[in-house]
Amino acid sequence: MSYDRVVKIISRLWTCLAKISCILISLEESMGQLKTDMHVTGCNIKVISHLAGQASR
Repeated sequence: MSYDRVVKIISRLWTCLAKISCILISLEESMGQLKTDMHVTGCNIKVISHLAGQASR
């Protein structure tokens, strides 16, 4: 194996790793956003049910 070929393979692997890590980071961010949305929705439901409970009294 020549040195140039090894460098090409390594750079190709590096590019793949960079792409994979980008995908993982964006997935993690969207999961975090989803968790936040679910938390907010849960809080809103609690508030709405609380208000509804007070209104029905």
